[in-house]
Amino acid sequence: MSSSRGGGAPAQTGELANLINELREKLKSYRKDLEKSETLVRYCIVDPLLRALGWDLENPNQVRPEYTVSREEKKIRLDYLLYDAEGGPLAAIEVKALGKVEEAEKELVRVAQTAGVRYIIITDGESWHLYSSSQRLEEPPLFKWKLLEGSPEEVADKVRVIANTEDFGKLPPPAGLKCPYCGFEGKFNVLKMWKYGFYDVSRLKCPKCGGRFNYYIGVTSKGKRSEFVIRGRPKASGATR
Repeated sequence: MSSSRGGGAPAQTGELANLINELREKLKSYRKDLEKSETLVRYCIVDPLLRALGWDLENPNQVRPEYTVSREEKKIRLDYLLYDAEGGPLAAIEVKALGKVEEAEKELVRVAQTAGVRYIIITDGESWHLYSSSQRLEEPPLFKWKLLEGSPEEVADKVRVIANTEDFGKLPPPAGLKCPYCGFEGKFNVLKMWKYGFYDVSRLKCPKCGGRFNYYIGVTSKGKRSEFVIRGRPKASGATR
């Protein structure tokens, strides 16, 4: 398990799943109000989730709200700036009113890049899009999820990509990934995660055949998304190479 980088430890899966259920109820009950107010989205959805993920919103060494950057002689406000353990800018978060996450999305990515962050998160409370600051603007998000899609446990696993840990931004294996030995498609056991150059690497174990392999995903120096699998060893005697 990844350790917290300061502040409270991220909630365990069960606790986080319970919060996801609470946030889903808010998204449904207050939908019309959330469609009108970015501030309400922050207060009702974003703040509780960030706290559950180990971010201390009252600690300016971790989180700075209303952070201002300059772009082309204009002052532009980012809703949150998250800092890494060394005090450097880690991620910018821009919040939109519910249903407007894609509104001016690419321009927001450009603006956030000027803050010197490694990641950009854009959300309307329901939809969450995670970008790398080094990727090209025409590229899709590195990772995205919706609080209303999938089981609460599945969503809890996805949102951990932005938890206040040393694994921030390390992407989980995508849905649809297949075992290179037996073709199993589903949830794999994550044995280990690490960085290799610009790649996030996950050492995975297939729950069906026991085969182990590495999944690589990252953004190249030219801003292009790259992902591939390298086989390690099959455990089951019937697995083929």
